[in-house]
Amino acid sequence: MSADTMAEDSRPNRHLSIWRLPSSGTGWAAVVLAVAIVPVAWVLMSHALPWELLDTAFAPILLVSLIDAAAVTAVLALFRRHDRSVFVVVSTVFAVPLAVCATIVLILEAIFPH
Repeated sequence: MSADTMAEDSRPNRHLSIWRLPSSGTGWAAVVLAVAIVPVAWVLMSHALPWELLDTAFAPILLVSLIDAAAVTAVLALFRRHDRSVFVVVSTVFAVPLAVCATIVLILEAIFPH
């Protein structure tokens, strides 16, 4: 531990400012995955790439997998790694509700196809 992250009584100082960059690899992965949701969703939903594969069930499964990975990574970074960066908190707030909704929609679509 560095001297600036240690409290006076030699315990780790976890009360650092929230306005900092992620301090763990898991935190950075959570931010990158959360940011990747938007361009991947745009490409898959707008058919920006003329792939026939996007008209199958591959596109929604890929998108929901990415959203779920972003949500799980953000929750792990927040609670297991104690990464309280504003970027990780925003990634968690963005990805977790989106993951719940997207997973429910995908499961319901598999059960009751239209």
